[in-house]
Amino acid sequence: MYGGSTERTRLNRWVLMMSLSDVFRERYCIPGWIYIQGSLSAQVLKFGITKNLSQRTRRNRTQKYGGIGDWKLLYRVWIDSSGRVEAEVLARLKQYKVIRIYLKDGRDPQSAREIVNCDFATALEALESCLSEDERASAWRSHNAEAYEFSRRFDDDLRNSLERAMPRAPVGLPVRLFFCLNVDQLNLSVRSENCLRKVGIFYIGTLVQKSEAELLKIPSLNRKSLYDIIDALAYLGLSLCLQIPDWPPQNLEELSKRVSPFLKGVDSLELSVRSTLCLHNADILYIGELVQYSESEIRRMPGFHRKSINEIEDSLARLDLHFGMQLSASSNFDVC
Repeated sequence: MYGGSTERTRLNRWVLMMSLSDVFRERYCIPGWIYIQGSLSAQVLKFGITKNLSQRTRRNRTQKYGGIGDWKLLYRVWIDSSGRVEAEVLARLKQYKVIRIYLKDGRDPQSAREIVNCDFATALEALESCLSEDERASAWRSHNAEAYEFSRRFDDDLRNSLERAMPRAPVGLPVRLFFCLNVDQLNLSVRSENCLRKVGIFYIGTLVQKSEAELLKIPSLNRKSLYDIIDALAYLGLSLCLQIPDWPPQNLEELSKRVSPFLKGVDSLELSVRSTLCLHNADILYIGELVQYSESEIRRMPGFHRKSINEIEDSLARLDLHFGMQLSASSNFDVC
């Protein structure tokens, strides 16, 4: 009897995963509008995709998506693979991403995951970099978009409160793992990232071996971009002008794929609101931090029950990860 119940549970979970996979594929490839909405009251922007733009705009306001009721349409463009572009844009703006927990229709707790806290110019640059010339030419932009240049309107108190709310750097991850990461995981500006890629700097391990003078020789990379890079490296405890013996490793591309999930936030696991809140309450913000805990350690933390643990295990398994991973702490490099 017990075995039959377990088999039914596994079957139901498999059917659900297949359904979610179908929904994801449909959303990824569907043609439709990709849009940017803004809220002056909350000082945030929202990306989204839809086939019925006017209906979606009204719905986001009436349902108070993200707990916000003053959404206004700022930009829209029709493209063939709207879900793909939406995913690419949100990946580019991940440093500005904000997760807002709200009550949908005043009842069910939901997490709003397509909201960013940046100015309109930054959001538009990220979106247009993913569009073709024809798509950019066919886009519509509201004349009110300039009113949503949030980062230029913050006063000192609000800036300080935002800085305090910024997520901390990952804890307990060996420095050597960062070298294998792609530079796009540094959360650089689109301009800075493009400058590095044009000269063949794709990995952090390559970047940190450069000096400031070498970077400033890169075409279109100015001092603002340089400081952007220095700050991003410092966030991970890194700096320029490092020497890494035997760089690059022969299997760098494979290592990068295996290491890259460690620096992603646990929000990217697309867990339930309850499980996400439990991880945040335990101050577990990154996947690399999560996988170093054993299942028994997670179970002893407040709020976690068997359903949440199973959900997290399934999400990690899809990334070929699991609880209790041992990440080597060795890091061989010297400052020049």
